[in-house]
Amino acid sequence: MNLNLLLCPGESPDFFYLFDLHTAPQLLYYSYIPTIIISLFLSILVLRKDNYSLRSKTFFGFLLFFILWIFNIFIQWLVSYIVLLMFFWQTLILLEIPIFIFAVFFTYSFINNTKSIPNTYKITALLLYLSAVISVPTKYVITSYDIVNCVGTYGNVWGITYVFEILAVIFIAYICIKKYTSRQKDIPGSEIILIGSGVIAFLSFFIFSNIFANLTGNYEINFIGPIGLTIFASILSIIMLKFKAFNIKTFGSQVLIIALIILIGSQFFYATNTASVVLTAVTLVVTGVIGINLMRSVKKEIDLREKIEKTEKDLEVANAHLKELDIQKTEFISFATHQLRGPLTAVKGYASLLIEGDYGEMSAQVKDAIKVIYESTQSLLLIVGDYLNISRMEQGRMKYDLAEFDLKVLVEETVRELGPNLSYAGLSLNFENVKDPCIVNADRGKIKEVISNLIDNATKYTKKGGINIKLEKINQDRCRLMIKDTGIGIPPEVMPKLFEKFSRAPDASKTNIMGTGLGLFVAKTIIEQHKGRVWAESEGAGKGSTFIIELRLVNPDSHIPEAVKKFAEGL
Repeated sequence: MNLNLLLCPGESPDFFYLFDLHTAPQLLYYSYIPTIIISLFLSILVLRKDNYSLRSKTFFGFLLFFILWIFNIFIQWLVSYIVLLMFFWQTLILLEIPIFIFAVFFTYSFINNTKSIPNTYKITALLLYLSAVISVPTKYVITSYDIVNCVGTYGNVWGITYVFEILAVIFIAYICIKKYTSRQKDIPGSEIILIGSGVIAFLSFFIFSNIFANLTGNYEINFIGPIGLTIFASILSIIMLKFKAFNIKTFGSQVLIIALIILIGSQFFYATNTASVVLTAVTLVVTGVIGINLMRSVKKEIDLREKIEKTEKDLEVANAHLKELDIQKTEFISFATHQLRGPLTAVKGYASLLIEGDYGEMSAQVKDAIKVIYESTQSLLLIVGDYLNISRMEQGRMKYDLAEFDLKVLVEETVRELGPNLSYAGLSLNFENVKDPCIVNADRGKIKEVISNLIDNATKYTKKGGINIKLEKINQDRCRLMIKDTGIGIPPEVMPKLFEKFSRAPDASKTNIMGTGLGLFVAKTIIEQHKGRVWAESEGAGKGSTFIIELRLVNPDSHIPEAVKKFAEGL
């Protein structure tokens, strides 16, 4: 049998007596070989790096059938024998339809971040593919074949196939838009747009280059189809780098460098002289060396970024644990201080009864010892009260019983109660009270506690001299209480942190052993909760200090009904 009779016109096989490598257009090698290599690299890399997830498997299937399709077309351009050409042409449809099926599956699994494809999708895809398999050996795929010119006539199945491909692209756009407008998004909207536009761009290039080639008979137009893969790979690179999809960190630089090397290497098919070959070889080597160094530097940067991100996550976990411990600490302090308050009150009460002689006369030495017990218990009660207030504030359980009362009376009462303490400490007391009533709307007990703490604070930090207390009205809408001492004073560098937790003056430990640094923080919080202000003034260390409280006065006419006010105005 003469094999030459089975050759297409003008073909002279020179490779395994099957392929003609010289008559094919040079653009074929430049377009298809890089596309096959890049697609194969992408599919395997994604499959392995994403731990064989559903989206990586569908992506692998998507590109695998595209590779097989490209390889089929590549063989068609090179094969010399009519029978082989007819075989590859007839079976092409079995490779083209799965490209679109897996494109739909990949898009759906990616944007929905799911581990399964709906059964309706699977059944529809299976029926479509079985229809294609059944139609392969029929005239509906290739109606006729011109042996003389090695040209076939497409059957009706191809028209149906193109309709299906266009509908697949529309369906991909639909599921992307549906997910983008949904309130329940598993991935960012920008990622949905990128992946959707990448797949659609790829398939659109693929469809319309094929349709146009079939309509015009100029099959070299198919060479532009792989351009869609480049667009898709670029968009996919952005997604992987920006959103860390597929767990591929250095993916973008690897793909771009490998693609560049492949494209430069493809120039050897165009080289027509020694100078072109040498220039292409030098360019390829330089690009390879630079590319490898670039990938290494990118990997180092990404590794450093991963370490920083891991450290950040560890810090977040540690911070959450610290917050939990802080809550537990606050609850423990609240419980402990509450339990301590009762016994300390009892000790203070019985010590007071002993001092006052309710249980009989005692020697001066015993009485002095009991006074020490009384004073220490009083200090402990103040500390316990501060801790209890702090725990209540941190837990949001601090309650205020607001009522209108005369601040003037409250200050007089507090000064009278604390007067003996100042006399016992050898300090003078000068109290200048306002003449008119100062009606405020506040928690009487809490305000008294703040005033008592500030006066007691001034007493503790004052070795000699005295304390001046003054209450006055400011602009008829505020009242101001000033507690001025001649104590150790406050250095300028301490003043900004004075009302913070556990903040104390540097010389505080030398003057007063008992203290927590919580009293001023509690006072500031309570006063601010009453929409007032508290602050301190001092000329410096050793020059005393002044603590000032300002509260809003109640409008004296606020309790009068509007009808009565209007009647009075009418008079």
